[in-house]
Amino acid sequence: LDTDGDGNLSRAEAAALPLPGRPEAWRRAAEELRAFAARPSAAALDRYLAAAAAAYGVDEAVAAWWRDRAGASVRIRAADG
Repeated sequence: LDTDGDGNLSRAEAAALPLPGRPEAWRRAAEELRAFAARPSAAALDRYLAAAAAAYGVDEAVAAWWRDRAGASVRIRAADG
């Protein structure tokens, strides 16, 4: 979807992403994201990524791919990872 290869999605590219077809899995992913935002930690990020992968119906390799790319843009307390 990243048509210009800069690693960022345009508004149109983001809008083209499919929403998860499993409402309960989507709710869980949203809850995990809120939990991560409230108390960032490596474990909370992993829980969110696993829940999001399940909501989108993709395997854990996709979650690992996203985690690898999050890098410094994701703030995690040093004590947590």
